[in-house]
Amino acid sequence: MGYKHYRLKVVLRLLLLFLLLSSCIVLYRYHWSWVIVSGSLLLGFTIEFVYYIERSDRELANFLLNIHYNDFSNTYTQTGNPARDTLRKAYNQIMATFQRLRSERESDNQYLNTVVEHIGVALLSFGEDHQVQLMNKAFKTLFNKPYIHRIDALQKLDQNLYDKIVSLEAGEKALQKVALNGQLRNLSIQATEFSLQGKYHKLVSFQDIKNELEEQEVESWQKLIRVLTHEIMNSVAPISSLASLVNQMIAEEDARRDFTTLDEEEQEDIYLSLQTIEKRSKGLINFVKAYRSLTQVGLPSFTTVPIEELFQRVASLFKADLNKKNITLEIDEASAISIKADLELIEQILINLITNATHALEGRDNPTIQLLAKQNEARTTLQVIDNGKGMDEEVLQNIFIPFYTTKKQGSGIGLSLSRQIMRLHKGSISVHSVKGEGTVFSLLF
Repeated sequence: MGYKHYRLKVVLRLLLLFLLLSSCIVLYRYHWSWVIVSGSLLLGFTIEFVYYIERSDRELANFLLNIHYNDFSNTYTQTGNPARDTLRKAYNQIMATFQRLRSERESDNQYLNTVVEHIGVALLSFGEDHQVQLMNKAFKTLFNKPYIHRIDALQKLDQNLYDKIVSLEAGEKALQKVALNGQLRNLSIQATEFSLQGKYHKLVSFQDIKNELEEQEVESWQKLIRVLTHEIMNSVAPISSLASLVNQMIAEEDARRDFTTLDEEEQEDIYLSLQTIEKRSKGLINFVKAYRSLTQVGLPSFTTVPIEELFQRVASLFKADLNKKNITLEIDEASAISIKADLELIEQILINLITNATHALEGRDNPTIQLLAKQNEARTTLQVIDNGKGMDEEVLQNIFIPFYTTKKQGSGIGLSLSRQIMRLHKGSISVHSVKGEGTVFSLLF
């Protein structure tokens, strides 16, 4: 209804301007003074008409400027003109919506800032120019820095830490030892990168995991000592017992017995005892050698390793043994996948995993081992899968502990050595197993 009134008023003003223009033309024939009067009226109504038309445009321009400068405090009062009041009502509704959205945004920002300040993980965000954009309370407390303008200030604190922060790629984790406030800290550092409004941002988190590492280290040492004690006692106890028995058989109260006085049964006992002592001593020596090999893994020599070639090499080594045991080896087609690794060390891991799988498949129907390879943008995963007897929870918790084994003839260092090799490759090894269904070992690069 308001817009109809607006159109009517425009039409009436146009008709009035037309009449005034016509009167100027007619009166021009009679006297020039009448032309001046009519012309003045025509000019006045023309100015009023232009002002009337542009009034809405001025209000719209003012409204858009308010939005541009984020000024939503202005309100548009009603004038009694239906056309203008309808438009002003729309302006007021839009202003109210912007006010609500800004209030919600400010509330969200306040909420997020409260969360960022409350969490115990230290956070630091900076741009491509190294200007610091955010540092939370945990960061200030950890580094004892109330504020830093640029991350270059961390160079004075620790050059290695600064280099790690700058070079750390998105999604990458790193451990860094830093002396802070007179204490040595083990920091777990993780970075992520993102872009907002065309500007680069890098967010880095810092977490002191010294206590966690110490607890895990103590727990690992306790487990290792239990296994070492078990293995050493298994060898030393019979050696000590048999040595004491032989000593009793060949020694008298004040002197050694004459061997010629020993009967045949006693000689046989001494012979068997010495044989057992020799075997257990060799076993103890082999155990120490195994421990030494676990602690002396050489640094990897990185080359480009095609996964297909790696799988075929391992398959050829096990071909005869698997055929003899009627085990099927399925190899995934991975011709396009390759990794940067030490071929011999990774091959050693796969040999150990396949050997373990063959033991787990004893007595199973349709025994099968699968070698799979998966790759996405950031990582490559190799998997050794079997449909064997699987492992229970206790075995899974201890399987990577050095010298822990469930096999009678096992050394218990294969999986520990595999984990150490993967760490040297900055990767990891994990296991998933279901009792009675099978096991999956995954090598993550």
